[in-house]
Amino acid sequence: MDAMDTIKQIRAACPTAAAVVLTEAKAKAAVVACLRAGVNGYLLKNTPVRDLANAIRLIHAGASVFNFGATGGILCDLRSIENSSLPAHTKLYNRELKYSS
Repeated sequence: MDAMDTIKQIRAACPTAAAVVLTEAKAKAAVVACLRAGVNGYLLKNTPVRDLANAIRLIHAGASVFNFGATGGILCDLRSIENSSLPAHTKLYNRELKYSS
């Protein structure tokens, strides 16, 4: 059983359960698949124990935690939205872009 199947089973059995993926995968497709599956956290296996513990506490409190090493590529892709033809309210502005890198 892969991570996506496991997440789907967890969500089916308990829709309010928090799901955290601890992985080595940094591929955008893997991150996006997990986001779409509704995970609350996506952390790399090399995450320091202290950071992992803090992430679990934050997720337990209702937050979402995603490792920038894994999600950074997706955030960088969002920068291209600035030059797209999307409505102004959906674009990232310089202030937001400053914090996404």
